Parts: sequence; structure tokens; C-alpha cells
Amino acid sequence: MKGKVCLEIHENKVRLKRNHSYYYQIQEQLNITRKSKCYFVVYITDEMDLFVEEIERDNIFWEQKMLPPLSKFYKECIDPEIVRNNIGNGKKCIDPPYILEAIKLYEQKKLKNR
Repeated sequence: MKGKVCLEIHENKVRLKRNHSYYYQIQEQLNITRKSKCYFVVYITDEMDLFVEEIERDNIFWEQKMLPPLSKFYKECIDPEIVRNNIGNGKKCIDPPYILEAIKLYEQKKLKNR
């Protein structure tokens, strides 16, 4: 179960970890939909109440942590594929070096954790 826990104790309160992928997903959805908040709900066990946290849109987190890599991905992966139309021409996408390296590291980690 290590690495799968999404909750933490912060200032004596349970909350969603701010570095967890769920938090990133929530911030992305809040910013794309221009909503100000959402409710994060986690089922733990039948013996415990649902965990509910109101999470507000964090514009600083979005602008500093999320937007730069998303913009890079769009500019270096999506834009070129739109121009080249590789998929429309029956060809594979051309991944930039940083994507190929990330795939390689992911595969190595996967093999190591077997």
C-alpha cells in the first residue's frame, strides 16, 4: 500500500496530500472548468465515515506547478503532431527526448518493482 495513501495530517487535520496526483487532477479540473471549489470524497471502510474535504482552486499552484509542464507538453508534443499530421497519415507520433527518457525511467522502475 506504500505510495498509494493520498491523505496526510497537516496542522492537526487530515487532508489530501498536496503532492498527490489526485490534488493535481482536482486543480486541473477546477482551472479548466473555472470553478472555485470541489469536494474530494474518499471511502475508507464501512466502519469509518466518508472523508470529505472542500478543496479550493489554487491559482498559484496552477500557474507555478502545473501550467509550465502542460504548456511544454502542448508546445513540444501536441502542436508538432497537429502540424505534421502523423496520425492522420497513418504514422506514429514523434516523442521529444524528455518523453522518451520518462518512458525509459518508468519501464526501469516497473521492472525493479516486480
